[in-house]
Amino acid sequence: MYERIDFMKTCTCAGHREIPEEKLEYVTRELRREIAQAIEDGITIFISGFSGQTDLLFASIVAELKEKNDTLFLEAALPYPKKSKPKDPLYSELIGKCSGVKTVSKEYSRDCYFLHIRYKVLESERVIAVYDGREEGGTFKAINVARVNEKDLRIIPL
Repeated sequence: MYERIDFMKTCTCAGHREIPEEKLEYVTRELRREIAQAIEDGITIFISGFSGQTDLLFASIVAELKEKNDTLFLEAALPYPKKSKPKDPLYSELIGKCSGVKTVSKEYSRDCYFLHIRYKVLESERVIAVYDGREEGGTFKAINVARVNEKDLRIIPL
């Protein structure tokens, strides 16, 4: 297990499980820009939920930057233990590049995904959301938790 130091700043990402193919280059460019800005602003800890294409893209960009900057810490925040063993090879590769792994719930429950969102947002000063405007789903919930808790919210519109 690892321990965070209070003065370290943290950033997480929320976004839809699937990014439309025609928007992938734009989202990648904007995530790179937001992550670079976060690092410039002193953020060194990045939490990825590993729950879909946006999370994996966020994790892959941070993992790439982490290879050149050893002050960066990439955390995989998983909703429950069985989510740590998917069949996607990119997922497995990225988990291996993480500095730490946090499992939010001991087992699957109806609430485990909301607890997962809540953990990522409350542990972070900044939330980057890749958002298409839907008023439902995990990204919408993450944005609401960020707003209620007055987090630095950066939205990349889809």
